Amino acid sequence: VGTAWLVSEWLVLLALRMATDDWRGFMQGLDSVVPSLLAHTWEWIMVTAVPAPIAREPYFLGPALYAAGVAYSLLINFAQVAVAFHIDDGEVARVQMFASTVYAIVAASVGVAMVGAGSVLAMMEPRYRKTFYQHRTWRTYVTEWCCTLATYSPSLGVGHDACFAEVILQFSAYYWPPPEMLRAWLAQWPEWERAADPPSWFTEEWQRHALGLIPPELLPVEVRPRSTVT
Repeated sequence: VGTAWLVSEWLVLLALRMATDDWRGFMQGLDSVVPSLLAHTWEWIMVTAVPAPIAREPYFLGPALYAAGVAYSLLINFAQVAVAFHIDDGEVARVQMFASTVYAIVAASVGVAMVGAGSVLAMMEPRYRKTFYQHRTWRTYVTEWCCTLATYSPSLGVGHDACFAEVILQFSAYYWPPPEMLRAWLAQWPEWERAADPPSWFTEEWQRHALGLIPPELLPVEVRPRSTVT
């Protein structure tokens, strides 16, 4: 029963993530099926066994699944106790406590946890509360923040273009911004090449990497012949 329960949780969470196409690893090289499922297993543990707040980050589960997972991990305790007593309902009971006592302990524990969660939400800056429950996939974050608002890249430097370039360099192509947005940004490629002082991130290494990943139809016409995408 325990194994079936755990497998069911794992599968349901995976199905919910697949429904929003947000289940693969967020970094290049870690977005194939096996690494993605291994990462999913770790994230399932984070949200059901030890609901660490970092699991709400868009590159893990995101706020909505994190909030649902925390609520589930608290409320499911009552069902688990009920199943345990049902299984133990034999001539010789192995649970040496009254069911009412166990339910009271569980209720008190869940209550304390809910009071703690409520206190955290009440005391934090109001504008950040939504980061604990609002639906936000990694693709949404990449598009709305990394490719639109961000102006500093830890690896490539200052500027909006540097942040966009980092997306191409590091993040899985499954989570890149919409094709039309990517095509509009890449239209600057010829200008970067002709510039007397091209962007510091526009290195031969970055160009080689990009030409091996970006679909040719998204590149400027004069750059397409150099594409190595097969």
